[in-house]
Amino acid sequence: MKKALIIIAVVLIVVFAVVLVAMRSMKAFTGRTAASIDKPSVLSIDLSREYPERSTFDFSRFNFSMKRETNFLGLIKAVEEAGRDDKIRAISLKIDGVGLSSSQFDEFAKAIDGFKESGKPVYAFMPSAGMGDLRAGCLADSLFMSPVSDFMLMGMAIMPMFFAGTAEKLGVGFDIIQMGEYKGVGEMFTEKALTEPLRENYTSLLDALFDGWLDFVSARRGISSEDLARYVDMGTFDAVDGFGMGLIDGIVYPQEYRERILSLVEDDDDRIVSISRYHSLKKPLSGKRKIAVIYCLGNIHSGKSQDSPFSRSFSIGDETFTKAIGDAADDDDIEAILLRVDSPGGSALASDFIWKSILDARKKKPVLVSMGGVAASGGYYISMGADSIFCEQNTITGSIGVVFMKIHAQGLMEKVGITVDGITRGEFADDFAIHKPMDAHAYEAFTRMSEKTYEIFTTKAAEGRGMAHEELLAVAGGRIWTGNQAVEAGLVDRIASFSEAIDATAKMVDIPRNELGIITYPREKGFWEIAFELRANPPLSSVLPEPIEKAISPVIDMITLFRPNEILALMPVVVITDR
Repeated sequence: MKKALIIIAVVLIVVFAVVLVAMRSMKAFTGRTAASIDKPSVLSIDLSREYPERSTFDFSRFNFSMKRETNFLGLIKAVEEAGRDDKIRAISLKIDGVGLSSSQFDEFAKAIDGFKESGKPVYAFMPSAGMGDLRAGCLADSLFMSPVSDFMLMGMAIMPMFFAGTAEKLGVGFDIIQMGEYKGVGEMFTEKALTEPLRENYTSLLDALFDGWLDFVSARRGISSEDLARYVDMGTFDAVDGFGMGLIDGIVYPQEYRERILSLVEDDDDRIVSISRYHSLKKPLSGKRKIAVIYCLGNIHSGKSQDSPFSRSFSIGDETFTKAIGDAADDDDIEAILLRVDSPGGSALASDFIWKSILDARKKKPVLVSMGGVAASGGYYISMGADSIFCEQNTITGSIGVVFMKIHAQGLMEKVGITVDGITRGEFADDFAIHKPMDAHAYEAFTRMSEKTYEIFTTKAAEGRGMAHEELLAVAGGRIWTGNQAVEAGLVDRIASFSEAIDATAKMVDIPRNELGIITYPREKGFWEIAFELRANPPLSSVLPEPIEKAISPVIDMITLFRPNEILALMPVVVITDR
């Protein structure tokens, strides 16, 4: 039976390969190829889709596209190139939800502003408008909605879930030791509401994000922040009202908007160029002199990285990344290294190993960091050893603190009649047993261990930032900062986009822009290599509805990353705003 199943599997793989190759060949024969742009055209950008940090293939919904997706850096470079390209007359934005993170949006806005400096217009159409849609629409010179469209400006919120009540009902307990008054990552299991330090921290963070939204929209639309706040408190209203408020420039149906865009290119549909087609033609950053871009994305853990093409999720395994950093440092063709960090943290031990590999690499060549949407806790740990740290104004960073957790099921076992008896040697032999909580001696021992880890974390952070230890402690303690706040606190050097960080890295080793090329680490795998590595079952996060996935992701992170005897450096919450 087993042999028959193997034969069937091999046959299916071969058939699958033949079909894909045939489809690709047919598309190349009959479809439109990425011919050069030789007539005035409009660049079309769909902001409703995601632009992943790392280039990969679209395996979502079993699409199995053999063409690499345009990654975020490709999006930015394509917009920058379009500003210099005489054949690109305008940009048209499709805004039906926004797939960019807050920090990615900041960089995209800079790129669009650079495009507009060339004197070319930007148009946008929104079928409906939430907070993120309106912010994106403000990038356009002319923003349109349909007569039956609605605004749903529902505000922003940080609303973590708490499971202490659930644990009580189940008879499950959590022994939590946290270093940092504001750390809070374990409080989801021990509390039923926000503690005062956590409420203070989240209030500061949310105020900064909401005020930033008000300032951005106010400046772009010429509406006072007070009026905008009032519109948000109204919640919902239609496009006609929005037009009267000055939030949009016109009311047209989608067909009429398309006609308007086609009129710019003599009604030639082939001259509406997608961002993926345009990027494939231009191939930026392919010069002979190389820098390494190392993508540090996802949770940090011991061992090898675990990536999933189904959910487009990545992780940072210390074995994988110490090797990647070491390989880039030892490669004589690589002149400098830039780490792109987008991580809420994870294992403190694994973070320290990666930090050490960065220090070793700095002995051979410059190492810089560009922070993405989140570079907090362990994500900050792996960043703090670099020569320079850059972030966007809405990057979430800081959260310098550690947490230790032990789970027990004493109450549950009593309810179902399970008893435990045993023989031990050593005072702490049974303190990680599932049937009992830690005793006072264990709490004391693991508190000392946690305090030592926190001292190491803060000492190394102070050394990396050139600060006195006491000065660093004043901005540590688990506090979460936006990028702007982190710069003021001295945790980051300056606000800069990913593209600007690449330019700064090249400048450190005197590489002219027209000679600059990048090599990506970890090595990008080909389609077939990924396809043959796929497991039968996608991870849990890929099959859950997106709102549920986001809400419970801190819990999944804690459960996934937790190992007995290991201390975590993990950010306590996911910030959910209306994109």
